[in-house]
Amino acid sequence: MKWTEVRVRVASEAVEAVADALIAEGAGGVAIQDPSLIDRIARGWIWEEGRETATPAADQAAAPAVLTVVAHYPSTGRLAPRLARLRRRLRKMARSGLDLGPADLTTAEVDDRGWADAWKAHFRTRRLGRRMIIRPSWEEYEAGPDDLVIVIDPGMAFGTGTHPTTAGCLSFLEDTVIGGERVIDCGTGSGVLAVAAAKLGAASVGAVDADEAAVIAARANVEANGVADRVTVTLGDAGAFLDRVAGASIDLIAANLVADLLVRLAPRFGRVLRPGGRLIGSGIVNPRLAEVSAAMAEGGLSIIDRKTEGDWVTVLAVRRPSSRDPAGGASGRA
Repeated sequence: MKWTEVRVRVASEAVEAVADALIAEGAGGVAIQDPSLIDRIARGWIWEEGRETATPAADQAAAPAVLTVVAHYPSTGRLAPRLARLRRRLRKMARSGLDLGPADLTTAEVDDRGWADAWKAHFRTRRLGRRMIIRPSWEEYEAGPDDLVIVIDPGMAFGTGTHPTTAGCLSFLEDTVIGGERVIDCGTGSGVLAVAAAKLGAASVGAVDADEAAVIAARANVEANGVADRVTVTLGDAGAFLDRVAGASIDLIAANLVADLLVRLAPRFGRVLRPGGRLIGSGIVNPRLAEVSAAMAEGGLSIIDRKTEGDWVTVLAVRRPSSRDPAGGASGRA
């Protein structure tokens, strides 16, 4: 498959907003390139155990002015409208007063040959939680009697279970799914959460992703794990997908996204979940947790638990009953 590399040069303060915009348009992830790093080290920054440190004076003097945010999209008919929307997003950010710096967006076509194999040396069979085993499709594993093995070949999609956001979601899934639930997986990526929910006993899982490569990978992984009778993977926007199933009394939503998307989708989560239904939300960096929590509260959700690894937070929220719910909200699974 041919891919298009999208590069956006922006002021450092706009990096997170631009990265969120690229991910919202279907990028499985982004890379941040800082061309001033070597120069900053030479000026007195210290690289210690993989972390940059500096005195406050050096930090202030050497703050990078312009960084490059890089993402990749399939070179299909959806690329042109996607780029047009990205440019509109950049203009809207500039009008809102955010200092974008150069804000120049450039593209280049690349080939994915070799990409899919380059990272395999770092993806090994891994145990998560009490029972779940995440096994790459190219490795063998002798499962124990209580092991729940999930076979994953992510291809170009996000989600091997090794990232803190995915691991946090898998841990909450193991604690939450008891059997028979109706589940939605927003931003399914490789499909690992959808497959895990089905293997834990969910009755049905509707998975959605805006990235064509993710949908291809997720459908293949669903088939490989023998859960195609319960998991349906759809290409499309998560918001539109949730609108179509509003009022469906869903038991559980897994949403491994980014903070901006969780904030935007919070009202829809509340309309889709049954009273007492659960939401697993991840892709939240610590500084954005309060904003996400407030949006969820507005949407009728209360955060009841969280897991933190490094800078990443995964939350478990419950949909509160409302006066509009039948019988005061006493419905569905406990």
